[in-house]
Amino acid sequence: MTSSLQALDNKVHLIERKWGVGKLQQAANTHLLTRFNTQKDRLDSAIVDDDPARVIKTAGGMERAWDALEQNARETFTKPRPAEVWEVKLQDGNVVGLVRDQVDASLAAAHGADIVFTLKEIGLLIDELGTLTMETKRQFKLAQVTRITKSPQFDEVTGDDIPF
Repeated sequence: MTSSLQALDNKVHLIERKWGVGKLQQAANTHLLTRFNTQKDRLDSAIVDDDPARVIKTAGGMERAWDALEQNARETFTKPRPAEVWEVKLQDGNVVGLVRDQVDASLAAAHGADIVFTLKEIGLLIDELGTLTMETKRQFKLAQVTRITKSPQFDEVTGDDIPF
């Protein structure tokens, strides 16, 4: 069961890397998209029911559903996204394009990206993480930033909030 889901995840990752997140679904006609979503619902149901045989069967069906979306995109002359754009889906569902510079930002915007950041902008955001984060990343090369919490600025005049 796990192997089937990992194979499916790998396939989806490669397809979304090539075409962009959600782009194949946008290019699909209603009939194809309905069939794709039905297969996805079958897989989700098998996972929730913890039914290994059904998961394996429906994961294979989901791989074929992705193949059908990709074939449809080729037949409708949809072009893969420019290689200069990396996409990441945020927790709120927004898809952000990451690019090298403003030239690539223009390509990403023309391809339909709603939000685009250049490497220079990412650098500014990293600068704001502070020295503790940077030193941690320097010492522990594979450490991952998993969340960022904002702490209020200390006010010298009013001091700390008293919690009563």
